[in-house]
Amino acid sequence: MIRLLSYGCPIQAIVFAFGWDERTVINLEKRAGQQGEAVQKHLVERPRDLGQVQADEIKVKEQGKSVWMAMAIAVKSRLWLGGVISEHRDLALIVALLTIVKACASALGSPLYISTDGFAAYVTAIRLVFREPVPTGKKGRPRLQAWPRLLFAQVIKQYNKSRMGEVFRRIVQGTCE
Repeated sequence: MIRLLSYGCPIQAIVFAFGWDERTVINLEKRAGQQGEAVQKHLVERPRDLGQVQADEIKVKEQGKSVWMAMAIAVKSRLWLGGVISEHRDLALIVALLTIVKACASALGSPLYISTDGFAAYVTAIRLVFREPVPTGKKGRPRLQAWPRLLFAQVIKQYNKSRMGEVFRRIVQGTCE
């Protein structure tokens, strides 16, 4: 039944085919999703040396609408770090994705290199997500400091009449070396 749902089979078709109550199918789908999230957190979202991470988003068509899916992958190991779905391609989508990447990355290990496309929300999201409080011993909220070993670059593609033209590489944080 979960396999049918994963291939896009409507809940009403499963109810008709198996004679189950619609609430039962919805409950099983919800429990399967919770189990998948638990496995993701246990096996993938733990600190490790990621090296280079690539992040991108695609438009996914569903029945009657489209949604955006943002994904991240560790290049060296080809480990899929996770994905986030939203109706809008905006800052909230990118922050949610980079929060998953941060959960998978080790703040103290070797440098973390993130490469993305030219979507402007990545710059703001990286500055929001990859920062840690600096303890001062004083009352109040501590000052937040960006991760010192975080490198961030964007690959910006320009199109001319739906054909790819020039490709620009821009280093946002870090150096060429």
